Amino acid sequence: MHKQPVVLVGYNRPQYFFSCAVALEEQSKDREVYLFLDGERSEEEKHLVDAYEEIFEKHFPHGTCFRSNENLGVAFNTRRAREETFELCNSAVFIEDDLILNPFYMDIMDSLMEQLKNEDSVGMVNAYGGNTTRKLGENSLENQINKKNKIVTMDHTLAYGAWKNKYEKIKPILTEYYQLLPQEYRARPHNEILKLWRSKGISESMTTTSQDAATVMSMLLNEQTKISTYGNNLLYIGEWGEHSRPQDFKRYEWDEWPVMNELVTEYELTADIFKQTLSELKERYWR
Repeated sequence: MHKQPVVLVGYNRPQYFFSCAVALEEQSKDREVYLFLDGERSEEEKHLVDAYEEIFEKHFPHGTCFRSNENLGVAFNTRRAREETFELCNSAVFIEDDLILNPFYMDIMDSLMEQLKNEDSVGMVNAYGGNTTRKLGENSLENQINKKNKIVTMDHTLAYGAWKNKYEKIKPILTEYYQLLPQEYRARPHNEILKLWRSKGISESMTTTSQDAATVMSMLLNEQTKISTYGNNLLYIGEWGEHSRPQDFKRYEWDEWPVMNELVTEYELTADIFKQTLSELKERYWR
């Protein structure tokens, strides 16, 4: 079975990346590993980016670091990671630095991506437990084990696998989105982005302008869905980040979610499931 490359995307949070790297190190020894590291905004920030690169070199000595000579911002660094990766590989798993993967995450992704590589309707997959905003009780370990073979609609696009040929189909629409973005992602022109979606026939009920939403919108416009395992196979630790704040972290109880510790490779991968998740995503984004 093909071992999926690991693509890490990071910037100035070495404290998170250390935990991520420790968890990922063992399951990455026989894989290609790439780090797309954004450049510092200021001289005062350089030591954080330097520390990040040092952690990478220690835990992934066979890996390749693509450190930017300038600060691209989170959106354009993510775009760079995707597009330059697909110049090197036909598929990969993209991992953010504030995730601690269980020991089987990459093996699960290898299996899923092998089974789904020729399924045109699936553009993205992860093993992060589907609807991450559901109540903690619904995500109990017992419930996860009972439904460990179930596939559901992906919520947050974290630690996801993607394929070059499927990304190429959505790239033209994403390019239009990126053309509207300034370097400072938080200053993105919401009204202009929403006009773009309206021009594609998306209803006015869709008001989200994030990069992740743009990716999903581009997928849906090409009849691609994104799916996840019901079981949660990673721990999210991003209390502080571009979108994360301690109050949100506490509200969703992210650090309390139980994590599966089992290698599961048999899932309910059927055409009906793919149609259902596509329908759910369309309902969520432009009902």
